[in-house]
Amino acid sequence: MSSIRLYHAKILTMEEDAEVFDGEVHIDGNRISYVGENNSELNKRKFTREIDCEGNLLMPGFKNAHTHSAMTFLRSYADDLPLQNWLNDRVFPMEAKLQKGDIEILSKVAVLEYLTSGITSNFDMYVDNYQHAKTSVQMGFRTVFCGELNNFTGSLARTREEYETLNKGDELVSFRLGVHAEYTTSRELLEGMAELAHEYKQPVYLHLAETKKKKWKNVKCVMVCHRFSFWIQLVCLTMAVVVSTVSGWMKQTGIFAGRKRCRLLRILHPMQNLRVELRIYLL
Repeated sequence: MSSIRLYHAKILTMEEDAEVFDGEVHIDGNRISYVGENNSELNKRKFTREIDCEGNLLMPGFKNAHTHSAMTFLRSYADDLPLQNWLNDRVFPMEAKLQKGDIEILSKVAVLEYLTSGITSNFDMYVDNYQHAKTSVQMGFRTVFCGELNNFTGSLARTREEYETLNKGDELVSFRLGVHAEYTTSRELLEGMAELAHEYKQPVYLHLAETKKKKWKNVKCVMVCHRFSFWIQLVCLTMAVVVSTVSGWMKQTGIFAGRKRCRLLRILHPMQNLRVELRIYLL
């Protein structure tokens, strides 16, 4: 089992009321085994690798709680457009040109970007989760995948397969039930997802409140059964606190009130695709 010693670091543990201190961190396999001041007795052991942090800050990694990683190929392709124009006129036509193997390459670009920003895990919704999962395992990056079921890609059968497969594979990857959004997913598919949610006793994740028209009351109008409505109401709270939302329509008041760890910055133009919100959370 490999072992790593990171020393000569300023350590921020993120524990409540904890101060930054000079110390070191030991890692055995995939577990942190020691966090504290220099210990001469512990350091007598032989480490596989020792890293001098040169006085830099060492802290827990950030968690990017809302990503579509492989969309790196669309960055700056079309900004500051109304959501539906952006999706239908720009994004969907380009995504239709993706070839087999593209997702693996594009998700590698994304993971490299995450790592350079101190991000060590993400919550991702996109197509072909198996390719992205391969990338995450290869690069030692933790990813929680969310199903992207909608009228154009995916299926209930594939969602079930991914749930059963990705949750039993490498410990770096896992899978959660999800649909893209209520405006891209038919009633029939929503009903099918409701049954899966009931069967697995899991919440369903989706995009909410992306535009002024998509308020909570509109979302509730598309609930197709009491069972699914229960899961959606649960996920509304979960998404606001953990998974976040793409939208600038949701303000720092209301459902975000009192959520001190959610530091959302408003976007410049509500209902458009120009984002300046901070979508990184420490969980």
